[in-house]
Amino acid sequence: MMLVFELIEGFTLSAFMSQQTDCPLVTGKLSIISGIASALQYIHSVRQPIVHGDLKDTHVFVEHWQGRLRSKLGDFGLARLVCGEVRMSDTLRWMAPEIVTSCGAVVPAASADTFSFGRLMSLVLSGQRPCAGLKHQEVMAMTLKSQLPDLAWPDEPLEVVKLSDFGKVCVQLNPLQRPTMQAATACIAACAESMPERFSRALASSSPANLVSFPKRCMT
Repeated sequence: MMLVFELIEGFTLSAFMSQQTDCPLVTGKLSIISGIASALQYIHSVRQPIVHGDLKDTHVFVEHWQGRLRSKLGDFGLARLVCGEVRMSDTLRWMAPEIVTSCGAVVPAASADTFSFGRLMSLVLSGQRPCAGLKHQEVMAMTLKSQLPDLAWPDEPLEVVKLSDFGKVCVQLNPLQRPTMQAATACIAACAESMPERFSRALASSSPANLVSFPKRCMT
């Protein structure tokens, strides 16, 4: 048996953000965030809901598509299975606190994906990775004390501030206080709609299912 993956002609979000100095707001940052939110809403709402459980900048892919940037969600836990603890120090900066404090005993819920999404929002909007400058042990110690490191959020323009405010709700310590991904896509669409540059058509041009890169099994 083989696993066949879709060929994505782009970069991981991590690589993309490290190379970008001036990413456009509407066709760049908003499009990336919208794609992630739509993909998560899709997997959370299928007949048998799926929780990604390992959402981070190296598991999101960015490609150029129809004059804008499009993000796709991939690596559904496979990287963790293959690499064991190798990536744990990087995963921690994206992980929901209830998963960290349970030492893996708690199965990730959709709200855990929402937390990771909020941290991805901070990265895309501000250009700064979560927990930058903090060591693995420092992040772990803060989380065990129910403390969360401050994230970077831009304070202009107004539409981005609204997105930042929504992102802050996504990273609430209490998982019951985090919004659903349906609320996330609605918030992004509302912010985009109020901008001078029309974005609603671009948001609607991709089917959510096309924003998820699932491996396909091929029998040999």
